[in-house]
Amino acid sequence: MNAKGDRSRAWLAACGLLLPAFAATSGCGNDDNIVSASPDCCPDGGVPQGGAGGAGGTGDAGGGGGAAGEAPAPVYGIFQLYGDEYTKFRELMGFSLEEYWAFVDEHVAKLDVRFTRTNTLLIWGMVEPTLGAGYKWNTPMKTDQVIRATYAPAEGKRMDILLVIEPTHGEKGTPPYPTGLEKEYQQFVRAAVARYNGDGKDDVDEHVRVKHWQVMNEPFFELKSGSLSAQQYADLVKLTAEAVREVDPEARIVLGDTAEHTAKIVPLLAGGGYFDAVDTHYWSAAQNGYQPPPLPKLRQVLDEGGYASAEIWMCELGTHRNKPDQQPPQTAEEQARWLVKAMVANRAAGVSRILWNNLVPWINFMGQPGSWYNFMGLISTGEASGDAASELGKPVTAYHSYARLIAKTDSEESVLVGEQPVSAKDGRLFAFEPRGGGERFYVAWSDGSPATIELPLSGPAAEVSSLVPDEGGKFLAQNLEAKDGKVAVDLGADPMLVEPVPGD
Repeated sequence: MNAKGDRSRAWLAACGLLLPAFAATSGCGNDDNIVSASPDCCPDGGVPQGGAGGAGGTGDAGGGGGAAGEAPAPVYGIFQLYGDEYTKFRELMGFSLEEYWAFVDEHVAKLDVRFTRTNTLLIWGMVEPTLGAGYKWNTPMKTDQVIRATYAPAEGKRMDILLVIEPTHGEKGTPPYPTGLEKEYQQFVRAAVARYNGDGKDDVDEHVRVKHWQVMNEPFFELKSGSLSAQQYADLVKLTAEAVREVDPEARIVLGDTAEHTAKIVPLLAGGGYFDAVDTHYWSAAQNGYQPPPLPKLRQVLDEGGYASAEIWMCELGTHRNKPDQQPPQTAEEQARWLVKAMVANRAAGVSRILWNNLVPWINFMGQPGSWYNFMGLISTGEASGDAASELGKPVTAYHSYARLIAKTDSEESVLVGEQPVSAKDGRLFAFEPRGGGERFYVAWSDGSPATIELPLSGPAAEVSSLVPDEGGKFLAQNLEAKDGKVAVDLGADPMLVEPVPGD
């Protein structure tokens, strides 16, 4: 959460869209000899930063049910799945870009992940480098190709994307607000929505159907520096929402991570229904906790500002394994524990969509082999992510935990009832109900000393299994008999899944 830098600045600098002073101080070299301060913008480089989040609240908070006849909206996802940002990994694996996309498709199907996000495909100055000279959708970031790959049919794959719109354009230096170019900016937004919204008119591809659009990635940087005011960001949201909905009235608008500035921005948008969700990012070492504290305040700001129905999304979430620079060492098991706890607890606190950083981690992030962000993915990059060279391309422990968590608790499978009170001081207990009906089941753990809790059970026994697998990838389980309608469950550091065993 204390990392500094912005992941869309590298390509802005490379394309002449950053002021010289910033480009000179924020860039760095990577394996491809591209000056970069961003993992999202150039392959294998960059630095992110987090915003709001927190604990409090119960149950699923919107986003759990789709329209009539549709599957419920996904709760879980993975950030930056299909972007051409993992060139070193592709080289190590001997993959072409198309083979890498097939590799991603395979894991998307295995995990049953249905949502992703990318923030470098719609940087205005890259798509329209010369105003009025037409749009170049085959940008250096492969905008058309990546979006088409995201939606390309594959066995077992179901995928949607949140696309981030960045307004930066070199015509006026690098202002984050397009002063004097508002009409041109809106024309760009309308063109992007028309190309990718899947309405059957001038679409890039028959499969592409983008319905979620974010206004900047992490505008808290510009808000903090003073290059963007709260009023300007609010005006940018209005311009973007108007242009998006003119083309696609059903589209959803997401605010970028505005961090502590959200309290100033939301009142400036009151009464207009300009957005449907707000994004917030969080990374942490396990010892610092899995829930950032400002989330209840964020919910309060939205409610009091006339956006009670707006959802909170956490589109970047992660912790590491092994030993990056300036971070404590963490085992693969500790990363997996943190993933499950962060996903479940933040969901219960009111976060409707949560995306992990990433499937494949970046390599040589910001030109630093020891960077934190080289160690967060669900697939090993071998020695680059601190693992044995023989682990290259293989799922890590957290991968298996995430797959099991999705299979048991994603919105298609169950509804989160909410966090339940427990007698154990450090115990945490979360109740779920199967979507098709049936008895409640639970996810539980202790954040401190081991403890034993009793859970109500109508059946004869409960199966208790760890959500962190052993070294062989197996989830150890045992059946516990119920006594007097209750089952005693021992809690420790590993999150446990407690499911009733059907009677005869």
